[in-house]
Amino acid sequence: PVAGRLMRLLVAPGSTVAAGAVIAEVQSPDAAVVRADADAAHATAQSLDHQYRRTLPMARQGALAWQELESRRIASVKASSEARAAKAKLIALGSPDAAGRVMVRSPI
Repeated sequence: PVAGRLMRLLVAPGSTVAAGAVIAEVQSPDAAVVRADADAAHATAQSLDHQYRRTLPMARQGALAWQELESRRIASVKASSEARAAKAKLIALGSPDAAGRVMVRSPI
């Protein structure tokens, strides 16, 4: 379920629809926020993973403490799992676009 404004209704009562067919378009500010959060989580995860991979050679050469490297790895793994959770929430909401438009599909 998503709260929002019905933008388009693509079927009429009695219409035959196939499973997965788009039946309506809803615009939701809440869905737009979920999309932005998922995009931010993904960017953070990518950045922390890059930072970890960039410091790995320095730790191997002894220029960076292993404890610091492990802290960066943990931050990267945590951000990655948060990004996956945000993506799952986004998918559960119907994968809205940046404007919060959600295509409601027929379940059957």
